Amino acid sequence: MPLTSPDSRQQVKEMVLGMSGAALVQLKMAVLAFVDRDEQLAHTVIEKDNYVDNLYVLTESRIFKLIQECSEAPKLEYLRTALKMAKALEKVADHAENIAKQSLHIVKKPLQPSALNLRGGLEKALIGIEQVVQAFLKRDIEMAEKAGRTESVLDDVYTSMLHETLEWLTNPGQDVGYRLTELFAAKQLEKIGDAILDMAEAVLTMVAGERLKMHQASEFSRLFDEDKLTELSVEGFWGTKSGSSTFKLETGQDDTFIYKEGTPHKIQKEVDCLERWNRIIPNLVPQVLTTKDDDKRQVMLYKYLQGVTLFDIYNDAKWFDKAEAVTDKLLGLLDMIWTQTYRPEPAPFTPMHQLRKRLDATYFRHRKLGLLRNEPASFCGIEHPPLEDLIRRAEVFNDRLATPFTVFIHGDFNNDNLLFRQRENKIQFIDVYRSTDGDYLQDISVLLASNLRMPIHSDEQMTVLESVNSRIIDFTRGFAAEHGDTLFEERLCLMMARSLITATRFVVNYPQTKRLFLQGVLRLERALARLEA
Repeated sequence: MPLTSPDSRQQVKEMVLGMSGAALVQLKMAVLAFVDRDEQLAHTVIEKDNYVDNLYVLTESRIFKLIQECSEAPKLEYLRTALKMAKALEKVADHAENIAKQSLHIVKKPLQPSALNLRGGLEKALIGIEQVVQAFLKRDIEMAEKAGRTESVLDDVYTSMLHETLEWLTNPGQDVGYRLTELFAAKQLEKIGDAILDMAEAVLTMVAGERLKMHQASEFSRLFDEDKLTELSVEGFWGTKSGSSTFKLETGQDDTFIYKEGTPHKIQKEVDCLERWNRIIPNLVPQVLTTKDDDKRQVMLYKYLQGVTLFDIYNDAKWFDKAEAVTDKLLGLLDMIWTQTYRPEPAPFTPMHQLRKRLDATYFRHRKLGLLRNEPASFCGIEHPPLEDLIRRAEVFNDRLATPFTVFIHGDFNNDNLLFRQRENKIQFIDVYRSTDGDYLQDISVLLASNLRMPIHSDEQMTVLESVNSRIIDFTRGFAAEHGDTLFEERLCLMMARSLITATRFVVNYPQTKRLFLQGVLRLERALARLEA
């Protein structure tokens, strides 16, 4: 039965209501069995858990069938949310069964004064479950947020119980088993709060069209007024390597923002980097609009930069005629940045150290490459020493290869972190959280490697990339000569080896992986041939 039919929608509604009704009954009976020491009622709860499990299996199979018949994304999300709701409600019933089982440990014991307010916790849990089910049925974000707050309330109840129990247990004559049984029951209520939060966030995701946590929705409410909030469009970026949660927010008024959330030290470092970049060249990177932090996380909001990435320029034939001019624009910008931030202070040469740190991840993803780690290998009839030997030989020259000066570098200078704004004819940077004073060849090697690992669609694209990389190397070689970097060629080879070999961590296609890996090994060998001559 297609989901578009009224009958199918009513069927999903009835399945979720059926699961919530069964879970609520189990929870009420379990708490009453514990509080009233009702052994028979406790056994009833335990026996009826099989009924709830069977109901979930039936609900799951019916929703899966509807998913197979549905092809429209919004309706699929509705069904996925219904399935998440059913699973969370089954967990609520499981926690109720555990409360009933705990009651059997104390049913024969004399009644003792208790710090456990199970009745109060039950009322809060019941309200939260009813609210989140209604939020799903009505697609009501405000009600979902109210339900989501149940988790912190029940968490506080458990934390308070834990402290009181620990205090009681310091007094002589306490029944340790009795107190711990009460605490275990309270823990089940706390887990029910987690299940309610999971359901609330599933509803948020369904309505917003993007996966959201409850506190993120609350932050959006804080950042935008009601008019903008009603039109807010949310798009998550889930492939970032920083570990931060990142969203693109559009308000429907031609305003687009980036919301970023993560550990305080990471976000604050990015804020500091953004501000420093804009002191060097105004509007080179996004302007930070606001920040907020607490002990566990920090958020920031900045304007989204519109533009086309250099990856797209080098990948799309319609941009090929502009690729060299855009590259020259970037090189002119680099010359300005390096000149402004130049300091005649050596920086350590670390690519071999960085390569060692990342090799385990490379070998874990591509186990065939492990042949080159400690054993000689042959590719295309050419013998190569073990990679470990090459790295060890290169490390001997670390002190000699230290850069004679430092500049402020991007730190993740991939071609997809560089934007070209055609209307203003300018380049801008994004994702600058790794920026630091360092070796200019680190940025250059990352940029060259990101061009080399691009998928090649045509001979024309290959010609463009060869020309672009040649221009980048020629420019950098000239800057090195002007500023006394006499080992430029050797240092660039080793930097490129690091960038190409470690890039294989993110490449799935094995033939491309082997090609990049071998290119890195060849550059290592080339640098050593010059250094050891």
